[in-house]
Amino acid sequence: MGGSTVTHQKVIDRLVALGLTTYEAKVFSALTRLGEAGVAEIHAVADVPRSAVYGTLERLERRGIVET
Repeated sequence: MGGSTVTHQKVIDRLVALGLTTYEAKVFSALTRLGEAGVAEIHAVADVPRSAVYGTLERLERRGIVET
């Protein structure tokens, strides 16, 4: 595995340590790389089931972390 994969996992781990769920951390990380994106793009980059992306985005929005 490449260095970027290790770095990405460290980011996810740190976000989880700050109180995000794993899915929230993965979706947030994907959005920081993608900028504005649709659910299909987030699903592909975040490696989160497409059906789970919707609820995850809602939780992140309620926390004030993202705008949908």
